[in-house]
This record gives sequence, structure tokens and C-alpha cells, in this order.
Amino acid sequence: MAWKKGRLEIIYNDARRSWYAHIPVEVEILAKARGSLRASVDLGIVNLATVYAEDGTWYIFKGGSVLSQYEYYSKKISRVQKVLARHHKAL
Repeated sequence: MAWKKGRLEIIYNDARRSWYAHIPVEVEILAKARGSLRASVDLGIVNLATVYAEDGTWYIFKGGSVLSQYEYYSKKISRVQKVLARHHKAL
């Protein structure tokens, strides 16, 4: 598989008061398809991927454990940032 990374874009969302980073990636698949069916893929958070094929079959790849790890580390980061902010004010 060959890929090409795009330019990093950093965006600030005023409504959410949050920063977001986007890195577009182009992927060239070098593997040869074994059939003629096409499929659609929807990437998400709760379900990492939902795949629907032309023949009517579909697959769901659950992301519950990944989501819980994300929430765990987000809370941990938040706690550390609060400690650092308090320490910075004391200086």
C-alpha cells in the first residue's frame, strides 16, 4: 500500500472553544480486487467502521473499548492540565 500525507491544518472552533488538527491522507491500494463488488465505508467513533457491500451484506466494527480508552485518557489529561495550571498560577 502506498500513501501520501497532506498538509497539516489546525482549525479553531469558536463555538466549542477547541482546536482541531486535520491531516488528509491519500492511499493507493496496490492489491488486486478479487471480485467486482463495491462497498461503502462509514467511519465513526462508537462504531469504528460500518461497511455495506453491493450484494446487501454489511459489517459493523464496534469501537466501544476504543471509545472508553479515549474517555479515560481525556479525563486523565484534563486532571494533569488543571494541576499544571494551578502550579503555574502559584509561580
